[in-house]
Amino acid sequence: MKIVLGEKSDDNLAFAEKIKGILADEICGIKNIKNNIDLYIINKLLDNGFIEGTNIYLEEILLVMKINKIYYNFPITKYLNELIEIYHLEIYTDFSV
Repeated sequence: MKIVLGEKSDDNLAFAEKIKGILADEICGIKNIKNNIDLYIINKLLDNGFIEGTNIYLEEILLVMKINKIYYNFPITKYLNELIEIYHLEIYTDFSV
Protein backbone atom coordinates (compact mmCIF):
# COMPACT_ATOMS: atom_id res chain seq x y z
CA MET A 1 0.00 0.00 0.00
CA LYS A 2 1.18 3.54 -0.75
CA ILE A 3 0.52 6.44 1.58
CA VAL A 4 1.35 10.03 0.72
CA LEU A 5 1.96 12.28 3.73
CA GLY A 6 1.38 15.94 3.03
CA GLU A 7 -1.06 18.79 3.19
CA LYS A 8 -4.29 18.39 1.29
CA SER A 9 -3.92 20.20 -2.01
CA ASP A 10 -4.91 19.49 -5.59
CA ASP A 11 -1.30 18.71 -6.56
CA ASN A 12 -0.76 16.32 -3.66
CA LEU A 13 -4.08 14.59 -4.28
CA ALA A 14 -3.21 14.19 -7.97
CA PHE A 15 0.14 12.65 -7.02
CA ALA A 16 -1.53 10.20 -4.63
CA GLU A 17 -3.99 9.20 -7.34
CA LYS A 18 -1.16 8.81 -9.87
CA ILE A 19 0.68 6.30 -7.66
CA LYS A 20 -2.59 4.62 -6.63
CA GLY A 21 -2.13 5.65 -3.00
CA ILE A 22 -3.97 7.64 -0.40
CA LEU A 23 -3.20 11.16 0.83
CA ALA A 24 -3.08 11.71 4.60
CA ASP A 25 -2.54 14.85 6.63
CA GLU A 26 -3.26 13.31 10.04
CA ILE A 27 -2.56 9.90 11.52
CA CYS A 28 -6.04 8.99 12.74
CA GLY A 29 -7.18 7.92 9.27
CA ILE A 30 -4.23 5.63 8.61
CA LYS A 31 -2.78 4.33 11.88
CA ASN A 32 -4.77 1.09 11.81
CA ILE A 33 -3.57 -0.01 8.38
CA LYS A 34 -1.74 -3.30 8.84
CA ASN A 35 -0.27 -3.73 5.32
CA ASN A 36 3.35 -3.08 4.45
CA ILE A 37 3.52 0.56 3.43
CA ASP A 38 5.54 2.61 1.00
CA LEU A 39 5.53 6.07 2.54
CA TYR A 40 5.86 9.18 0.39
CA ILE A 41 6.64 12.30 2.42
CA ILE A 42 5.94 15.20 0.09
CA ASN A 43 6.19 18.03 2.60
CA LYS A 44 9.32 18.95 4.51
CA LEU A 45 10.07 17.16 7.79
CA LEU A 46 10.36 19.82 10.50
CA ASP A 47 12.96 19.81 13.28
CA ASN A 48 10.25 18.90 15.81
CA GLY A 49 9.42 15.67 13.93
CA PHE A 50 6.16 16.83 12.36
CA ILE A 51 5.60 16.88 8.62
CA GLU A 52 4.98 20.42 7.43
CA GLY A 53 1.32 21.21 6.73
CA THR A 54 0.09 18.13 8.60
CA ASN A 55 -0.65 16.87 12.10
CA ILE A 56 1.60 13.86 11.53
CA TYR A 57 4.57 13.10 13.75
CA LEU A 58 6.88 10.85 11.72
CA GLU A 59 8.17 8.74 14.59
CA GLU A 60 4.59 7.83 15.59
CA ILE A 61 4.09 6.46 12.06
CA LEU A 62 7.28 4.42 12.41
CA LEU A 63 6.14 3.01 15.75
CA VAL A 64 2.62 1.93 14.78
CA MET A 65 2.86 1.02 11.09
CA LYS A 66 4.82 -1.47 8.98
CA ILE A 67 6.92 0.80 6.78
CA ASN A 68 8.52 -0.88 3.79
CA LYS A 69 10.10 2.15 2.07
CA ILE A 70 10.25 5.88 2.65
CA TYR A 71 10.43 8.34 -0.20
CA TYR A 72 11.63 11.82 0.77
CA ASN A 73 12.95 14.50 -1.56
CA PHE A 74 14.29 17.13 0.85
CA PRO A 75 17.68 17.45 2.55
CA ILE A 76 18.20 14.84 5.26
CA THR A 77 18.08 16.52 8.67
CA LYS A 78 19.87 15.47 11.85
CA TYR A 79 16.52 14.27 13.23
CA LEU A 80 15.81 12.15 10.15
CA ASN A 81 19.33 10.69 10.31
CA GLU A 82 18.62 9.61 13.89
CA LEU A 83 15.39 7.91 12.80
CA ILE A 84 17.19 6.19 9.92
CA GLU A 85 19.70 4.76 12.36
CA ILE A 86 17.19 3.76 15.07
CA TYR A 87 14.65 2.14 12.73
CA HIS A 88 17.14 0.88 10.09
CA LEU A 89 15.41 2.79 7.30
CA GLU A 90 16.35 3.42 3.71
CA ILE A 91 15.34 6.73 2.20
CA TYR A 92 14.57 6.88 -1.51
CA THR A 93 14.56 10.20 -3.35
CA ASP A 94 13.19 9.15 -6.74
CA PHE A 95 9.45 9.78 -6.80
CA SER A 96 9.05 8.77 -10.45
CA VAL A 97 6.25 6.34 -11.14
